[in-house]
Amino acid sequence: MAKSIDKTYTVNAFSELSGYDRRTVKKILAELPGPEYSLRQFCIALRQTYGQGIAAERQRKAKLQADLLQRQLEEADRRLVPVEAVEKVWEEVFGTMKEIVLGSDLEDHRQKDILDRLATAKTAEDYLAAAGLISRKKTTSTPAEQSSDENETDDR
Repeated sequence: MAKSIDKTYTVNAFSELSGYDRRTVKKILAELPGPEYSLRQFCIALRQTYGQGIAAERQRKAKLQADLLQRQLEEADRRLVPVEAVEKVWEEVFGTMKEIVLGSDLEDHRQKDILDRLATAKTAEDYLAAAGLISRKKTTSTPAEQSSDENETDDR
């Protein structure tokens, strides 16, 4: 009994088995003689016809993925700023705010209050709120804190 790999098939049979169009199967087997072909012959011819194409496609896909990753890394680099640069800018901002407060016509106790709040600020929003450039809405405050906030506003 012959092995199933040595069994012969027609172009139409390979077309049905492989899902390739009959004309495509005929092109794949064009170099081989005969109206019938073994599964081994078909596989070898298929690999010779499309094998290099698959490797080239894999290589192209890998290059595209590498290019995409490179672009993503470059975008991330542009979004990230070194900590030292941020600290330097905030030192300059704080220095400028301090000069503005000290050069203002505010009473000494108000200047001290603003400078104390600037010194304890941790975020950009804290700095701007401490300098009175923005108002902060507290989401969780007690009625006593709200009246305290209203009194501070009246003092300004």
